[in-house]
Order: sequence, then C-alpha cells, then structure tokens
Amino acid sequence: ELSEAVTSDSQVDFLLAGMDAPVATCTIKAGQRGCKSDSFSALGWYWDSDGNARPQREINTRVNGQQAGGSLNVSVSPRPVVLVHGFNADWHGWDKYLGPQGYLATIGLHGYAVGDGQVQGVMKTGSLSDATARTNTIAENAVILGQFIDNVQSATGAEKVDLVVHRMGGMISRYYIDRVMTDVDVAQMIILGTPMAG
Repeated sequence: ELSEAVTSDSQVDFLLAGMDAPVATCTIKAGQRGCKSDSFSALGWYWDSDGNARPQREINTRVNGQQAGGSLNVSVSPRPVVLVHGFNADWHGWDKYLGPQGYLATIGLHGYAVGDGQVQGVMKTGSLSDATARTNTIAENAVILGQFIDNVQSATGAEKVDLVVHRMGGMISRYYIDRVMTDVDVAQMIILGTPMAG
C-alpha cells in the first residue's frame, strides 16, 4: 500500500533483495493506493546461492520500474526432512542423521524418521529379528507415510517436506506421491539405492 493514490494503473513488482526478477506482481488501479499479489512460492529461500542459511530475507518493491521506499523482512525456515527406511529396517537406520549431533542438525535441518516417535506413524517393512512376521504392503505403508508427513507438517507448520528415502522406502514414497498424495506436500525426494525397476 502506498501513502497516496496513483493517477494511472501502476504495476508493482515484489523482489527478493539481490534479485532482478520479481517473485510476484500486482496492479494498483488508478485512484487506488494498494494491491494484493497472488500467492507465490518461497521454496529454497532459506538458502543463498552459496548454500549458506538465510533465516531472514528482505523483500523490496518497484512501482512502474522505479524502486519504492520501504522493505519487508520475512523469516523463513528450512523444510523438515522426512527419512523413509527400507525393507527389514526401521528408523534406527537413520540414527546418524537425527538428533542435535546428527548430520542434518549440523547443516541446520531437522529430520523426522518414520517411526522415531517424534510424531505418530510407524511403517511395517519387516525385521531381521523376526523374518516370518507379516509386513504391510507398499500401498499400506504409503498411507502410513502420508499420515506421518501430515503429522510432521502439523508439528512444524511446514507446507512441504523433503524426503530422503532408502531402498524399499523409495518405492513406498513413489507410491505415496503417485497414488496417495492429494495435496502436493513433498518438495523434493532424494533416493538412495531404490530398485526403480521394481
């Protein structure tokens, strides 16, 4: 919103400090003082181009190509990482990634391994200590993964999560994304050793 009404329709560009391309735009109609942009994605804003954490970002505005006074500082958080284990495994396979001394914490991220108790949700993919026990199907585990992701989102306020998946966990995650997920709640998936041919 400007301090005075504009005399003709005016384009407003919203720019992330240090960037030339606008992240959003809107048009102030003649005789009006303000406009509202459409929602826009802030995925990746937590990291600068050198891979350093940037928990605060500045948004500037241009009106008809001219820099407008004032700016807005916004707080941004990294997406939580959901770790999905594979066949005959459980969340302990991710122990080195979790906790305050884990790999994810050292790079400024918080990890949630399916079944670790931070939020509700446990997949059944088999156990080496009980090799004859019944497992869930990939489809059943995909539903559990979806509930786990929902619980992580509720706990953190995140719109999306990143997945890091191992072996059968990749097949479960692919099934979830393709056949179970209704809202796009996964931003990216990193796959480790999943047999993509089935």
